[in-house]
Amino acid sequence: MTTIAELRSRRDTLTFYPFVMMDVPAGNTLPNPYSANAATPGQPAYPWRGRIAISPADGQTGTVNTTAAAAMKFVVGRFFDEVLNRALLASVPE
Repeated sequence: MTTIAELRSRRDTLTFYPFVMMDVPAGNTLPNPYSANAATPGQPAYPWRGRIAISPADGQTGTVNTTAAAAMKFVVGRFFDEVLNRALLASVPE
């Protein structure tokens, strides 16, 4: 965030592109969102960034995707909103 504030103070433009690093090794026992009701253990090992999904995933039994309940479950977006808002607020001169 310090870097973002510094770049903004110089009036440089930047793109905030959050990238989530996930450590999901083979043989894990995490609930697999691509199974009915996310009941099957074992998420795919080392998924690429496009595999971030609500659990259970869209198209699976028990999914809440595209419902109001999804907003309560999907915390990744809220996390990045908060990080970005803090970075922008930190960059505003006093």
